[in-house]
Amino acid sequence: MADQLHIEPLASPIASVESTLVDAVNLALHHEMGRDKRVVLLGEDVGDNGGVFRATVGLKERFGLKRVIDTPSPKHSSAALR
Repeated sequence: MADQLHIEPLASPIASVESTLVDAVNLALHHEMGRDKRVVLLGEDVGDNGGVFRATVGLKERFGLKRVIDTPSPKHSSAALR
């Protein structure tokens, strides 16, 4: 039954480009942050070298430290509370 399902790709310039999931996430973040100045990104290591998976590469350089914000590791936060 599942092989009977047919989904048409979205009419989008990125639908015809083959890429990895991480590349697609990076492209979507660049697109939305460029489109809407209210979008900010917070996370552990998002600004440093594009994060662990490199999904945020180039965001800090393009949008600045006020919109791409590194947050502390939960491990470091809990150690400070002891």
